[in-house]
Amino acid sequence: MKADDAQHAIMVAQTDIDANKAAIADTRNDVSAVQSDVTNIKGDVAHAQSTADHANANANTALMNGVKLSGAVTENKNNIEQNRSDIADQQQQLDETRKTVAATGDVQTAARYQSMIDARQTAAANAQQAQADTQQQQMDDQQKQIDATQKTVSALGDAQTNAHYQEMVNAGLRAQNDANARTAAEQKQKIDTLATNQATQQHIDSVQYGEQIQRLAQDSTQTHEQIDSLTQDVTQTHQQLSNTQKRVADNSQQITTLNNHFDSLKNEVEDNRKEANAGTASAIAIASQPQVKTGDLMMVSAGAGTYNGESAVSVGTSFNAGTHTVLKAGISADTQSDFGAGVGVGYSF
Repeated sequence: MKADDAQHAIMVAQTDIDANKAAIADTRNDVSAVQSDVTNIKGDVAHAQSTADHANANANTALMNGVKLSGAVTENKNNIEQNRSDIADQQQQLDETRKTVAATGDVQTAARYQSMIDARQTAAANAQQAQADTQQQQMDDQQKQIDATQKTVSALGDAQTNAHYQEMVNAGLRAQNDANARTAAEQKQKIDTLATNQATQQHIDSVQYGEQIQRLAQDSTQTHEQIDSLTQDVTQTHQQLSNTQKRVADNSQQITTLNNHFDSLKNEVEDNRKEANAGTASAIAIASQPQVKTGDLMMVSAGAGTYNGESAVSVGTSFNAGTHTVLKAGISADTQSDFGAGVGVGYSF
């Protein structure tokens, strides 16, 4: 009967041993899996760190490009403002020139030529007036001579002498009138020549002013084209700056996401490390339990263990199942709030 009990106990112990071996194998597999996970996590962390460094480099490059583009935009804005100011000045000058030409032509030139013409006309009029006064004076003198001659002839009563003097006087008057007519014709020709010269000069000035206005209009058109080109460049620069700022924002968001993932992976690795250390402490605590000595039936024992900052306690029992067989079992609890259990059997011979 005792032999059967012993055989039964041995079979039970063997079953427990097999179960413990399976549990140990599972534990080893779990430890290997955890180690593999830790290795993979370390690789992921390294990859995430590399990606974060690359993203930071891209972000720094994008920020530098943004600063450069911002400086270029500011310089283009200043150039555009300067060009606009120059164009406004040119446009104002052009408008003033157009108004002046449209209203009075070249005032300075017109006034100069008008002054010359007025002076010449005044001189001609003064000459004519002086000549007319001279002619009138001569006519008055001749009339006085005629009157004196007539008085003399009347006094003498010589009709033939009177007729002779009258003919002399009339001949003198005709000669004087012919001279006056030639002088008036010459003055008229001079005035016509001055008028023709004035009209010719005004035509030349008008042509020159027209060409100048056309050049100013062409310059204004070219300036407007330059403004349009600069405006287009500024628009493109703003678009590039907006795209760069968008890429910087996207990179910043990606960096933030990567940092969050990195923190999560780091926390997970830290948790796994603590779990592994606590499991090791639990194994040490169970292994530290003393065993029943030979001759005693049973022993209740406790143990404690610590490993790399984590701790565990255990309680268990062991008893002699026979002359050569010892059974042992224990449970543990660690600082990660995990529980463990283990059983063992020994056979001596």
